[in-house]
Amino acid sequence: VYCSCADQGKQAVPGAVINASLERNMHIKLIRQLEDESTALTSMLRSAVYTRVIVIGDTIVPDLVAAVDNDSEKHYLTLLAIREMKPAALQEIPDATRLTIYLKAIQKAGVHNDWGLSGEYLAGASLDIVSIGKKAIPALIPLLNDTARTGLWGSEDATVNENYQNRVCDLAYYLILHMLDRQDVYAQTPAERDEAMSNLKQGLQQTGLLDD
Repeated sequence: VYCSCADQGKQAVPGAVINASLERNMHIKLIRQLEDESTALTSMLRSAVYTRVIVIGDTIVPDLVAAVDNDSEKHYLTLLAIREMKPAALQEIPDATRLTIYLKAIQKAGVHNDWGLSGEYLAGASLDIVSIGKKAIPALIPLLNDTARTGLWGSEDATVNENYQNRVCDLAYYLILHMLDRQDVYAQTPAERDEAMSNLKQGLQQTGLLDD
């Protein structure tokens, strides 16, 4: 078989290397699409790209982690995907970075199904915020003044949420209670919860968890 001098000087690229490169390019493309959905405030449960990422499995996790290189809310769904597949990998991303991403998402999101149901249970990003611990509380305090409604879509949860008239401040309050491992009764009306939030802030100042 004739082989040119040029051909003789070339080394064949192993198939495994080519496959790995193709796989990583696919990962990067999906991550960019996931970021676009986060920017568009698409919730986890309504994201078609999120489902495709989860189906891939653990092999995409290192690329997901590497993609979170700043605290932009575009990484919100990326964090949720990491948490669902390999929660321990979130520790490779600074707590402050994750917390800032989550807080931006809380304030901008139109629906909050990803966060659970304030007064009933936590889910998704809420669980990671609580895992950061008490040091996250000062960052949540400003949200206690945010009275924007937190809408949920669905049936039963949406009805319960509407009955509570839940707001961003209520979610922040509920997160703080979990961080403090407190079993306070979650009041039915916003006015009652506003009073409880005021008492909570006073208590945090007295214990030194919150500056005056």
